[in-house]
Amino acid sequence: MYLSWIIPTYNEERRIEKTIREVNGYLQSKNLSEGYEIIVADSTSADRTPEIVRGLAGEILCLSLVSVENKGKGWAVREGMLHATGAIRLFSDADNATSPDHFDKMIPFFGKIRNARMMLSVIGNAAARCWREIANHFHHIYLDEYVIMPNHVHGIVVIDHGRARNYEKCADCAARR
Repeated sequence: MYLSWIIPTYNEERRIEKTIREVNGYLQSKNLSEGYEIIVADSTSADRTPEIVRGLAGEILCLSLVSVENKGKGWAVREGMLHATGAIRLFSDADNATSPDHFDKMIPFFGKIRNARMMLSVIGNAAARCWREIANHFHHIYLDEYVIMPNHVHGIVVIDHGRARNYEKCADCAARR
């Protein structure tokens, strides 16, 4: 699988169908020979969002719905990423505030797929290396999933003061910011 496109949702019944159709149309136009999937990570919406997605999944075979706990957008993105199988994984909001064609600008930053594995570009390797380095500077955090974007990185940094050697160490880290 080449690409996994994650869409986190919570009560998005007014816009989710349009968004899914736009994303799918864009991805179809790319003729991705290795395939793609669209994952909607729904945070227990109280509206018809899950029902709409399930209905579209009968028509758009690469579409799936993942129901997640409502712990916020970051959690939904994380859970969607964990369910994804693509060598490249990205997310976009349900309102398509960033249009799908922005992916064209991101392709050079990813690298190439070889034997179903991502071989990062020079820029991708630098971003991944910098991301992993963060944990070496802050003893009370651990790093979770991350996504490299064209000009920034989205990542989940878990702050765990219990992992700090002592409270003063946490205060020292915070003061350096």
